[in-house]
Amino acid sequence: APDVVAHPSGTSFGWMVMFGTGKYLETGDPATTSSQTFYGIQDNGATVANTSLVQQTVTSTVTASGKTFRTLSANTVNWAGGTVHGWYLNLPTSGERVVSESSTDSRRVIFTTVIPSTAACSTGGTGWLMEVDLSTGGALSGPNLDVNGDGTIDSNDYVGSPGTYPSGVMQNAIPSAVRLQTNAGGGGGSNDSLLKRLSLSDKTISTVKNPPPTKVGRSTWREIIQ
Repeated sequence: APDVVAHPSGTSFGWMVMFGTGKYLETGDPATTSSQTFYGIQDNGATVANTSLVQQTVTSTVTASGKTFRTLSANTVNWAGGTVHGWYLNLPTSGERVVSESSTDSRRVIFTTVIPSTAACSTGGTGWLMEVDLSTGGALSGPNLDVNGDGTIDSNDYVGSPGTYPSGVMQNAIPSAVRLQTNAGGGGGSNDSLLKRLSLSDKTISTVKNPPPTKVGRSTWREIIQ
């Protein structure tokens, strides 16, 4: 199902509709290797042509701390000009597709991809957990995955070189749609209690730490009486 949220540039720009392409329902689907795409489309009542979308690409695949990560381009999307109406990301691996809904959190779009396997003894295949900027569909400006495994998401979580942060992490089995769990540790619901949960086809649960939320608007107030 599409994920529909308010446009990040304001209400005058309408809505954003995010969705991916691909199918994984029938017996022959695992053998399908056609290229699939994830889209972020502006919905303001006008018809959108593919030529009005900005393309983002997977720029590298890097192994760090025993996991495999992806980095993305960060091409500019100029919403103010009126000629750009969205973005798209072609999935680079043969047979890779999107078969579940995405989620949005703190101006990030979070979605999973599926890469089915035709091997009879496999757990169905593999996939990716992807996180992209809502405004551009490209790389986020800061860290969003715990690369070094120290339990904290910060400037040390880069791949390749400092300041290069990944936008995806590979899953060793087919992942479900991502579910965001808040206050996982109980108590006061601190930033450390925000988690992403994925059910995998090998009967395990993948838990991925979530970065601290972006604070928007008033967080508290105090009455001053003169």
